Amino acid sequence: MGKEKLVFHDWRHAFDEEFTREEKLPPATRRQIEWVIRAWDRVFGAPPGWHICGFPVIKNERFYLHGLVPESEIQVCHIMPRGFASFVLGWDEREVNSPFNLVPMCRQHGLGRGLPDLDYENMVVAALYPDMEAARRDYAGRRAPNPYRRALAARAEMIRRGEPYWNTDWDEALVRKAEEVYYRYLQWQLKKVGKYFDSFPYRKT
Repeated sequence: MGKEKLVFHDWRHAFDEEFTREEKLPPATRRQIEWVIRAWDRVFGAPPGWHICGFPVIKNERFYLHGLVPESEIQVCHIMPRGFASFVLGWDEREVNSPFNLVPMCRQHGLGRGLPDLDYENMVVAALYPDMEAARRDYAGRRAPNPYRRALAARAEMIRRGEPYWNTDWDEALVRKAEEVYYRYLQWQLKKVGKYFDSFPYRKT
């Protein structure tokens, strides 16, 4: 696949399930998701039953991690989304599903759950994908057509124009923190037993 851009039949349906994996890169595997959570938890010392939300929070003009969240709240998000990476950047699967592009987050910071203001085009919003919260609220209000399909169609249209459909305010901070966690986790493994024993599980090709 290399760095070449991919070709699609209809941009407006780019997120529909009938598209093949060659047209949209596959999601992270369960083992990859578990590795990311395990690495972040180890590096930042999460206690049993809790996980680290890696979203940056600004305090006194410095970045800090959001911190501990219950096990039921954690998810792993792509910094560079699969759709944009697939259709605009021409990334391959190892690039999009890598420890440098995956970060554990709570639902508030990943999907904007419960945030009062989601106008991320005009103000700083502490969420990576706030369009999903707007869709969730519309869905709860039983609006038609399906708000989630409408949100995904809007994403596909932005991809067609080569525009990001996520909140890019946090990209740099998230990438830097993901790199830090990766190397600190490797260093911890070397210090513990003198070798790497928990490598990131890239999908076999």
